[in-house]
Amino acid sequence: MKIFISAILILILLIFLNLMVGFVNSRVLMKGKRDKKLKNFENEGYKISKRWDCNLMTIAIDEDKKVIGCVVFGITSKLYIIDIKDIISKPEIKVSGVLPKFITNVCVVFKCKDEKFYFLRTLSVKKGFGVFEKTKTVKKAIENANEILEVLKKCK
Repeated sequence: MKIFISAILILILLIFLNLMVGFVNSRVLMKGKRDKKLKNFENEGYKISKRWDCNLMTIAIDEDKKVIGCVVFGITSKLYIIDIKDIISKPEIKVSGVLPKFITNVCVVFKCKDEKFYFLRTLSVKKGFGVFEKTKTVKKAIENANEILEVLKKCK
């Protein structure tokens, strides 16, 4: 009986830890590093019209020159510049998760002339079960994705 109770407690602890990992991974971090990388975007002659800070990347749009700047964070932070005129498919929002009611990915997906798909991720949780769909984090990520989609449609 003690083994059974211990196994249940360990299982509950593992589930709780997975939920915590998803919550911690959904946070926006390194604001200073994001600002420095976006300075490179501005130094190349672009003006940031709108900016979205997400947990995995920062997305900035220059509506005048119709360009998207993405700073992707990883081992090395990298700035990608995508010309909105090069988008050939209709941009759409994708929301996915490993388990029902838990979201691990919210992104705007589109295809460019170079035949590659691009994912502007407003939420990406790599570890754990994800984030519960009714949290502020997921609602904000979906709101950001909708704003990005509107700007892309307007600039097209």
